[in-house]
Amino acid sequence: VTAADPWDEVSSSFIFTVAHFGSLFQGGTGTEETPWQISTPAQLALMSLSLESHYELINDIDLGGDNPAGPFWHAGEGWQPIGDFDSRFSGSFNGGNSSIVGLYIDRTETYQGLFGMMGLGASVSNLSLKHVDVTGTVFIGSLSGSYNGAVIDNVHAEGQVHGINDVGGLVGSSNSSVSNSSAKVTVTGGTGVGGLVGTLAANTIRNSHASGAVTGQSSVGGLVGHARFGMITESYAAGTVVGFGDGIGGLV
Repeated sequence: VTAADPWDEVSSSFIFTVAHFGSLFQGGTGTEETPWQISTPAQLALMSLSLESHYELINDIDLGGDNPAGPFWHAGEGWQPIGDFDSRFSGSFNGGNSSIVGLYIDRTETYQGLFGMMGLGASVSNLSLKHVDVTGTVFIGSLSGSYNGAVIDNVHAEGQVHGINDVGGLVGSSNSSVSNSSAKVTVTGGTGVGGLVGTLAANTIRNSHASGAVTGQSSVGGLVGHARFGMITESYAAGTVVGFGDGIGGLV
């Protein structure tokens, strides 16, 4: 027996409760000063309905992994990422030093991760992602497929991520800053495959590291697969790196 999908319940009920959006959370008002408080998987999914708001995780939550009885099985495709290329997450998410366990995605689509794409002004901080299992095509990461103009600080992931191009243990493609973060993630892909970030398009990585095994074709690195622009400081990689083309490095 497959468990009922909480997102179906949330989606249908939301039509009738749009004026009372805040009542669906544990507390808060959605502002930077008093963010919406999240304590359940269904409340986490609600973030997709207000991409510019501010959120705070107040306890560990379990998304069910690849268990068909889990809350976000979606016929085997798993979690639906928050935001995409056309509608990017631009708010903030403070993990409160809590964990999200069992993020599972298996989609032949781009921009896959907890967040599909994060845009200008977005931030994610103080979060751990445990037992991650994410599979997609291009722009694939445990935390976010891609982000542009956003900030990631003190975010840590462990598990596995698989894709084709721009695949990273934490982020697929970065045009923003990453600091004080890490990934212990097995990463496989084609081009632009990195233990922490697949492709670093611009900005910085500081005080961060990756320790998972990384395998790809070309532009493969223990920390960053392909560094176009940007700066890497006080960071390192400790995992094995295997590649079969050009641009293979222990760090970049």
